[in-house]
Amino acid sequence: FVMFNKLKSFVISNKLKFFAVFNKLKHFVMSDELKSFVMAHKLKSIGVGLAACFIVLIIFMQLFLGQIVKISVEAAAPHFTKTSVSLGSVRLSPLSGKGTIKNFVVGNPEAFKTEYAFSCDEITFNIKLSSLFSNEIVIQEIAIIAPQITYEQGLTSGSNISTLINNISSGSEKEENEEPQQKSEGSSKKVVIDHFILAEGKVHLSAVFLQGKALTTPLPTIEMNDIGKDSDGASITMAIQEVVAAIAESLQEAVVSANPLFKDGAETLGNSAKALQGAIKDAGGSLLEGGKGFFDSIFQGDDEDE
Repeated sequence: FVMFNKLKSFVISNKLKFFAVFNKLKHFVMSDELKSFVMAHKLKSIGVGLAACFIVLIIFMQLFLGQIVKISVEAAAPHFTKTSVSLGSVRLSPLSGKGTIKNFVVGNPEAFKTEYAFSCDEITFNIKLSSLFSNEIVIQEIAIIAPQITYEQGLTSGSNISTLINNISSGSEKEENEEPQQKSEGSSKKVVIDHFILAEGKVHLSAVFLQGKALTTPLPTIEMNDIGKDSDGASITMAIQEVVAAIAESLQEAVVSANPLFKDGAETLGNSAKALQGAIKDAGGSLLEGGKGFFDSIFQGDDEDE
């Protein structure tokens, strides 16, 4: 009873204080301050959620984007080159646009005995990421350092490299004949390569007349700038063919200077390179209509031809 009276006296004496606190709380609940507080809390939650999604996306791209490219190239490239093509791994940073291709190997055409035609432990590249959302992909640099090229002279005047180049050309013509041309403005990606360099390469020569002797000669440095820039971008296929033609031309000089007995095969290689260059010139700086093949499909994600 005494405790009850004390509590009653306390409540009565502090009634005004309780009433004032209640009014303040009621006013706060009904005021814009609470609405702003709730909205800020919601925005913060949304921001945290978006940041978490972005981090997950970056991790996914870091882990799986390279693997997707690797599987796509290894599956499609042999139909285009008529040889085996393998990539050890592909890495592309979704933040910087820098990437690496490890252990890139192009096998030999049939009837040639050496292990491979082209091999490189590491190829580095740098893509301008913002350009991926436009019709013109800008590759700021491609660097192929210390590649190993095997030049195998066949029993006739042909070589594995000239056969490989002819396969690429015939593959282009086959694509043009098999698929109807569908022109759609703005639907095809173009590419510009600001800087391409191939350095410290070596050419391993192989032929019956060498009687088992190994012959290795250096490949001159190949450096190219502004590929596709004069024509406001080139097709992926056209850019690759331009690079391959330059490598073939340099390879021809290296082979002949190493041993004059390779002259006939080197001339065939030179003719293949010239034919490839002729196809590029015939394109007139526009998209190469034949030979879109798998290279354009990797970047376009569809089968539309120009």
